[in-house]
Amino acid sequence: MGNIGKTAIGIEIALDQLEQIGDPVKNARLLGEIYINGVYFHIEAIQVTRNAAQEQVGVDEAGEQNLAEASAAFTPDGGFNTVEWDSREYVLFIYPGS
Repeated sequence: MGNIGKTAIGIEIALDQLEQIGDPVKNARLLGEIYINGVYFHIEAIQVTRNAAQEQVGVDEAGEQNLAEASAAFTPDGGFNTVEWDSREYVLFIYPGS
């Protein structure tokens, strides 16, 4: 974790708190919701794996496209941190809901 001079807030999210969305690969993309200080946010999880060059890639076409869009927006250095559910790695995004 990065050191920003404050204590990190730990939040546990279980796989069964998220819903599978639109992909043919089971649990390749998951969506949930969270409230932080009364403000609604979406949680999106994209399952990733590593290619031959050890780069993060989505496990299906839709996930790969979403990961590419996020990478363009956030320009991660060496990929995103991941969370693990059921022995699978996910990149997790939390963004404002509407």
